[in-house]
Amino acid sequence: MLIIVCFLVITLFSVRSLNTLISSNAQSLTSLLSSSIYDALRNVISRPSIVGRTISYDSFLKSILSVDEQYPEDYMSERLGAYLSELRSSIDYSTAFIISSKTRRFYGIDGTIHMLNSLNREENERYEQFISSGKSRMSAVLMDSLYTRQNTFFCFSRIKDSDGKVLGVVGVGVPLDTILYIIRDFEQQYNVKIFFVDWDEQVMLSSRSGQHLEQLPASYRQNREFNYVQDEHGGYLITRYLDEIGWFLVIKGETTDGEKSFSGVMIVNVLAIIAVFGLLLAATQFLVGSGLAHFERRAATDGLTGIANRAGFETMLEQVFSNSTEGGTLFLLDLDYFKEVNDNLGHPTGDALLKSTASTLKNIFRESDIVARLGGDEFVIYAPSLNQREIIADKARTILKAVKTSYQLADGSMLTVTVSVGIALYPLNGDDYKTLYKNADSALYTTKARGRNDFTIYTG
Repeated sequence: MLIIVCFLVITLFSVRSLNTLISSNAQSLTSLLSSSIYDALRNVISRPSIVGRTISYDSFLKSILSVDEQYPEDYMSERLGAYLSELRSSIDYSTAFIISSKTRRFYGIDGTIHMLNSLNREENERYEQFISSGKSRMSAVLMDSLYTRQNTFFCFSRIKDSDGKVLGVVGVGVPLDTILYIIRDFEQQYNVKIFFVDWDEQVMLSSRSGQHLEQLPASYRQNREFNYVQDEHGGYLITRYLDEIGWFLVIKGETTDGEKSFSGVMIVNVLAIIAVFGLLLAATQFLVGSGLAHFERRAATDGLTGIANRAGFETMLEQVFSNSTEGGTLFLLDLDYFKEVNDNLGHPTGDALLKSTASTLKNIFRESDIVARLGGDEFVIYAPSLNQREIIADKARTILKAVKTSYQLADGSMLTVTVSVGIALYPLNGDDYKTLYKNADSALYTTKARGRNDFTIYTG
């Protein structure tokens, strides 16, 4: 009896220690997981806001809207429709429109023109709400009844002249399905629920319509970068603020209930008593170590392609920078016309293309090189000790040739997917990841503006 009592006491303390260990690591591990989700969603959902703000500063657009009423409707429709279409060919987005404050004309990307009050009720109300709100930007999910004919995530931005007078509104949108696909993929992989909420805790976007979110703790507004809260039921909430769209990303998940698992362990251990006591302690320690290691690997790995994700890439690159002083090269890749693959051939084909691209890049580069998917169709590679420009250029040409893929569409035409590459050298173009990525992204933008299917080495 004494042996049984001693065994139960020791087991109790062992399990309590295990729960304490898991709890102490929960916040750091879920922080890593939230970074993966945040980066992947931010890459897609922030694009309309960034493109919209870029358009709103365009001097051509400001000048033509300032005299909108002096030109015939047909002329304005042709000029602004061509402007939006040309911009869409160099910057990937789904749809866009421009509203003139003077004439209340609504100019579509396809060259159509409407009066603001002729739109469907919900669209009209949202635009009127934004115009009268005084805000510089607003995000909304609306049915694009004039162009794509599907639910679309829009970002609205004001167009102002040099005196601050509002000349009009520009709206840029991406298909809602693109965002929901990413959300549902993460929810399924990590058994979490993902929401976007505004400052009034109203759910603006989630994977299923009509979903509600329990009242958020007041602290979620105080820390815009990262906020972790654990409740009494063993669950947790993570909130992060997306400044570009003015919404909070909320991740709700469940952690393991240590007390329930403890009851099962107690029953098994009482039956086994001394015979399995030593093995139990050894197995417990092994499971803790392997379980945490598995969680860390999963949080640092892209669930679709099996290569590193953004968080994993940054961690590995930081280790390379801290352990070595030799130079290297950062390749930033973006698949051209990937959206057309999803739209015309479906997301399974798009997923297969992403997997194939990841495998191709792994084969092109060395074991010592770091290959990762940052989210969407964006990939990054860091190659240590690769710093000769001729070799770098040859490697980039190899990427262009290997990734290029063609598909036959239903109408018999061919869709060719290529890749655009931006390159930055370490430490010449930056001695830290943030600077290096920024300069590689600038080089990538130059490649896209030049016509895609090419590479650019950053020159400063």
